[in-house]
Amino acid sequence: MLYPLDRWLRWSSGLLSATALFTFLCLTLFDAAGRRGLGAPFPGAAELGALLMVLVVFSALPLVSVHGEPITAPHIRLPIWLRPVMDRLVHLASAVTFAALAVLLVRQTPLPMEPALPLQLALTPLTRFMAGWLLLTAGVHAVRMFCPPARPLPDAANGPAP
Repeated sequence: MLYPLDRWLRWSSGLLSATALFTFLCLTLFDAAGRRGLGAPFPGAAELGALLMVLVVFSALPLVSVHGEPITAPHIRLPIWLRPVMDRLVHLASAVTFAALAVLLVRQTPLPMEPALPLQLALTPLTRFMAGWLLLTAGVHAVRMFCPPARPLPDAANGPAP
């Protein structure tokens, strides 16, 4: 069940996150080169860098969640029969929390928003993007309540999956 979801998330979430991270790297390079070589920074680099980091973080959330890679507490010793119940409760709590954060983000953002200076970008589309990816992450946790985590896809370097 998770294999199509995993494959889709690798292409959508992974590609978006990787592209935003590479763009942030290039922006930082050009900003540093401009400061050093030309004596003038790239205009709006700090704001654009912050927006790109938001893209990286929020677009990677579903991908991290589908693989079960968030921070856990493995040192808690639970009886074997209680572990699946605890995992489902953790995924339920995570799904409810991410969905509530998405709703709060949409409710707290007024539609006519002041543009961010100095780039003059409206932040409302960015908050809608963040809420959408939070809802997608909540959906991933809802699916993970009933499905085991995805096994790694076969890779040429690692050989076939077990």
